[in-house]
Amino acid sequence: MRGRFAVIAAGLRVHRRQRPAHSHDMTARIPLLVDVDGVVNVLGPGSGQIRKRGLVRHNATAETGVTYRLFVDPRVGRRLLGLADVFELVWCTTWSNANEAISPLVGLPTDLRQVPTPGSWHGVEIHTGWAPKVPYIRRWAAEHGVTRLAWVDDDASERDSTVLTTAYPAGHPLACNPPLQDALAFHVPPRTGLLPEHFDALRVWAQGR
Repeated sequence: MRGRFAVIAAGLRVHRRQRPAHSHDMTARIPLLVDVDGVVNVLGPGSGQIRKRGLVRHNATAETGVTYRLFVDPRVGRRLLGLADVFELVWCTTWSNANEAISPLVGLPTDLRQVPTPGSWHGVEIHTGWAPKVPYIRRWAAEHGVTRLAWVDDDASERDSTVLTTAYPAGHPLACNPPLQDALAFHVPPRTGLLPEHFDALRVWAQGR
C-alpha cells in the first residue's frame, strides 16, 4: 500500500561505499543539503491543504529581482533545527540568496553554508542519468572534504544516491570529483514539501550511520 510509509521507504534507500572504521568524520554532524522549491516551499497546494496544514503565503525576491509567491509550513524551520544535533543544515537551491530571502521566512540562521548551483537551468547541459544538482554536490563535497551527506530535494531519487557514491573512469562527466562514501538522496513530493515523517526518517538514517 502506498502512502507515507512508502514515501519514507523510498527516501531511505541509500548506497554506501566501504570506509575506514575510524574515518575522521565519524563524529561530525552530517551535512543536510536542503532545497527550497518543492521542499520548504510547497508547490501548488490546494486550498484544502493550505487550511489543514496552516500553510503561510510569503513573497520572496530572488537575486534576479523577481518576486515569487511561496507557501510555507510555519513549523518547517523549527523541525529542521530539531535535526541540528545530527545534521548541519546547508542550502542547496537555485535561490542563490537563500540566506537572505528564505532563512528569515522560516526561522533559520542567515549564515548557513550553501552549495553553489546555477540560478537557472536554462542553457545548462543536463544529463539524463542524474538530477541536475548532482555534479555541483559532488564538487562541493570534494572542495569541503565532505565524505557523507543527506540531500532533500523534489528532484532527488535513489539513482542519485548511487551516482553520488560511484567512482567513474577518466573521461566521464563526473570523474573530476571523487565519490562520497555515504549519501542519501531523499525525494520530497513537491506538492507536500517536507512532512513530519520525513524528519523522522532523516533522523533514523543519520543515527544509523
